[in-house]
Amino acid sequence: MDLDNLVDVEGAIVTFTPRDARVHLGAGNANSTGRSISMRVELEQGEDVRLPNDQSLKRVRWNVHLVEATSYNDEADKQKAIGYLSHHEAAKDSTLLLDETCYISAALAPATFSSLLTVLESGRLPNQIYTRIRGLKYGWEPDGSGKVWDIAKTPGPSVLEIKFSTPLITSGEDRDGEQDTFDYSPPARGDIERLERSVAEALAALRRESSKHWLMLLCLILLIVAMLFFRR
Repeated sequence: MDLDNLVDVEGAIVTFTPRDARVHLGAGNANSTGRSISMRVELEQGEDVRLPNDQSLKRVRWNVHLVEATSYNDEADKQKAIGYLSHHEAAKDSTLLLDETCYISAALAPATFSSLLTVLESGRLPNQIYTRIRGLKYGWEPDGSGKVWDIAKTPGPSVLEIKFSTPLITSGEDRDGEQDTFDYSPPARGDIERLERSVAEALAALRRESSKHWLMLLCLILLIVAMLFFRR
């Protein structure tokens, strides 16, 4: 069995760390709603994608563009893919300088797209993006962290799969690496206003209780004084 061909068919896993995201709204065709998400990403720490001459693409700009659609296009459907990976050399014209860029463009089913959009609208980014790409091969690294992309032979590898990992709560660690605290999302303005109202109501109740206690104490003192007076 030709192992290289098997790896090429099944695809190689490439993991990214998102750095920012933007949502785009517009009119779409029958296959698309016109909504899309753009993310600036980096190869996850320890991962590398390099050319056959060992030139690394780790430091170039990586972008992910996701459209809400049931399929990317007819050709992608034939390849059982959801999108493509492309490479763009640095370019310069009279007005614009473009950096070298690796670009992943893929279609997300409406349910998945909406779930990701909800996460982004809450102010959170996925901590990892997993992609499976046909056309990349694993390098010599035993853990599979290195991938080789022969751009000349495969200029547009097919993206077969994309997944997102988003923590709901980020756990903290102490100096010994033991988990001891939980860092929640920062409170919203509404949370702060509700807290202020609760504190004000608690203080008002405390004042009322204090007034009752002072009144009871005063009555007790007057009663003692009256008893002493009448005993005389």
